[in-house]
Amino acid sequence: MCGRFYPVVLGGLALISPNPLNLKGFYMQTSIVSFHGRRHNHATLVEIVEGPRTRDLPLHLAVRNHSPCGFEWGYLGSGPAQLALAMCIELVGPVRAERVYQHVKERLIARLIGDDWSLSGDDVRLAIETAEAAA
Repeated sequence: MCGRFYPVVLGGLALISPNPLNLKGFYMQTSIVSFHGRRHNHATLVEIVEGPRTRDLPLHLAVRNHSPCGFEWGYLGSGPAQLALAMCIELVGPVRAERVYQHVKERLIARLIGDDWSLSGDDVRLAIETAEAAA
């Protein structure tokens, strides 16, 4: 899947973050956080909405590089793994994220259908906590 997506900037949304280890988002209050993804012109774009503020979700490639070409969803693969990892890093940091992101990929990301989707921070946090409880 990686070959059909290109690192571009569309409408102010960067497909690949210039600072892949941007770790400022750790421990966000999940009740005011949501993640929104969409496909646009053969690119996938994912944003984090934190109250009134919206920003691009960084790939966090410096933590783990599954998919340098970008995020994906709707199946079990490298693009969905990168998306699950990035979302988990934003909510709980890289150490916890690396332990649970494959579970989040299977429970949430692989089940997303269509070109547009939204997940609440609470949904992602619940998947993280479920993975940790099962470990």
